[in-house]
Amino acid sequence: MDNNTEKGIAPEIANSHSEETIELLRRLSEDSAARTKYEKAQTLSARIRTAGVVVLALAVAVMTLIIVPRVNSAMDEVDTCLVQLNSITSTLDEIDFVGLAQSVETLAVNGNESLATAMDDLEGALQGVDAAISTISALDIESLNKSIDDFSAVVEPLAKFFGKK
Repeated sequence: MDNNTEKGIAPEIANSHSEETIELLRRLSEDSAARTKYEKAQTLSARIRTAGVVVLALAVAVMTLIIVPRVNSAMDEVDTCLVQLNSITSTLDEIDFVGLAQSVETLAVNGNESLATAMDDLEGALQGVDAAISTISALDIESLNKSIDDFSAVVEPLAKFFGKK
């Protein structure tokens, strides 16, 4: 007798229970395989996330090491610029712009007067130049050349007498 008959179970019932048990065991085996596959995928996903977090943390650390000194340097330069800007502002506050504008206006008036005087002087000088040109134009060049030749004829013998060529 088999084991099911000894327990008082009819063979048909025992066979149907056996088939159900086998089916349940097969399903449990499939579920276990699927769960194992799912757990492996979760483990891989967790490792990828962990690697991503580590890479991100390293990137943040590197950026902090690179950017923080540059930001500090830039802030120092900004502070220096602000100090210089405050100094310039203080200097500008001390300037008397009304007095400066009056001085510039006085300078412009004096410059115009000086320019007018210079133009008058230039006009007088140009009249003198015109008179000189008229005098030069009135010279008889031919008689001047003749006079120079006569003078050269007189001086040449004297130069030879004193040993000059």
